[in-house]
Amino acid sequence: MLQVTVRDNGGGFDITQMRQGHAASGSLGMINMRERAEMIGGSFSLESTIGWGTTVSLSAPIATNLPTSPIT
Repeated sequence: MLQVTVRDNGGGFDITQMRQGHAASGSLGMINMRERAEMIGGSFSLESTIGWGTTVSLSAPIATNLPTSPIT
């Protein structure tokens, strides 16, 4: 399992407003990240608090049965 967490201590943002803004602006970046993680059997989470920062986490299975090829 691959687990990645990216955290900052920046200004943070209101997640509810961000989600509402996606519909108005046509930007679906965070929604696409969640959908793509779920498509491969993983999970995506986003936490943000205004004044404290943001944490983005991804967990995804690592396929071990893929064909291997030499790197050239």
